[in-house]
Amino acid sequence: MNKVKALLIGSRPWSFPMTLLSVAVGTLLAAETGEFHPVNFVIVALGMILFHGATNLVNDYFDYKSGVDSEDSPTAKYRSQPLVENWVEPEELLVYCSLAYLAVAVIGGYLTYSSGPMVLVLGFIGFAASYLYTGGSVEYKYLGWGELSVFLVWGPLMVSGSYYVQAGGFSLKPLLISIPLGLLVALVLLANNLRDRDYDREAGVETVATLLDKEDALILYFLLIVAVYSNLGYLVLGGVLGLWGLLGFLSFPMAYRLIRTFFEAIPDDADARTARLEVAFAGLLTVSLIFETVL
Repeated sequence: MNKVKALLIGSRPWSFPMTLLSVAVGTLLAAETGEFHPVNFVIVALGMILFHGATNLVNDYFDYKSGVDSEDSPTAKYRSQPLVENWVEPEELLVYCSLAYLAVAVIGGYLTYSSGPMVLVLGFIGFAASYLYTGGSVEYKYLGWGELSVFLVWGPLMVSGSYYVQAGGFSLKPLLISIPLGLLVALVLLANNLRDRDYDREAGVETVATLLDKEDALILYFLLIVAVYSNLGYLVLGGVLGLWGLLGFLSFPMAYRLIRTFFEAIPDDADARTARLEVAFAGLLTVSLIFETVL
């Protein structure tokens, strides 16, 4: 297996649209105020994709070293894993991750210089969330904090950070609009953990899905989807989003089908299916913001 291809597969590129859309939403909200810098948008998007890919690879590295990832793990049934399949050596993968983090740090340094010192603060928080997810002495993924972390990173942190790079400051509007996006990314992880629930329990891994009964975890999945669309309705009714924001409800039939499927049986690609819902919702939200800005 070609090393570049192995790394690309391990970085899970199917999940990158979630990152791009969080960046796009923050950027478009800044554009509404008259602040839009195309070069900064491209640089932020590149940096966040590198960050996302490095996070996934580092997660695979520590899961493999701790024995959580193996040929018998549920994830291996539908997604190739470079370490499990011996496409790259663990130490080699760690070097590639370090290079990706270094590239993100360089991008962060430029954005700190061009946009303001808060980029450095947000970058440090993002790196800590990424590395300590399964690494270091914290390993908070194994303590049931994973869903909260990805909600904060792909929601408030990424959307508000992208807004800050464009506008040079923060605003309540991007923070509020980031909530349903963050909830949906948290749902992707919850779906993954629901599928892996029995395996994780045997491996001694604590997640929200293992800490709850299976039925309660499924109810939580349902309630979070309800929260996403309830939040969208609140944003429109409260005037935070214009009427174009109602476009987001076009993704609801997809959410309904997901709920029905999950209550019947958790599919092997539960996380990928939930990610498609997130992309559909965030894509429609992005289109609505473009319409609000242009029309």
